[in-house]
Amino acid sequence: MKTTVDFHLIGAMNTEQIFHAACQLTEQAYRQQHTVYLYAESEDSLKVLDNLLWSFRDDSFLPHQLWLGETSETASVLLGCPESPLPPAADVLINLVTTVPNFYAQFSKVLELIPEEPVARQLARERYRYYKSQGCELVTR
Repeated sequence: MKTTVDFHLIGAMNTEQIFHAACQLTEQAYRQQHTVYLYAESEDSLKVLDNLLWSFRDDSFLPHQLWLGETSETASVLLGCPESPLPPAADVLINLVTTVPNFYAQFSKVLELIPEEPVARQLARERYRYYKSQGCELVTR
């Protein structure tokens, strides 16, 4: 399976805006009946995402749970971080960390959110080069 990596250039400059964009992409994938794994920097980030997935829009409802190594069969959206166990197979990985997760290849699609910040853009370029060297299909949006 060849992984497709979508780089989403977003106007966000802070973590809250980036997380909000991640929630929108999660909702889009969920409505298309994909399973999603949101991968964040820390357990604190997961708590913020957990709350935001319930409330990022007035009418939003994205059933999800934190990945602790086991889950119900109905969980379409899981949240994890480097401290979490390796994730189960899912369709879409939304990567919110600054490095390429070592398990990315088990996903058919990886979404990378790239904010308008010079350091973040440079780190994204490094991830782009890595994914390219691994033979991934790359898309910029």
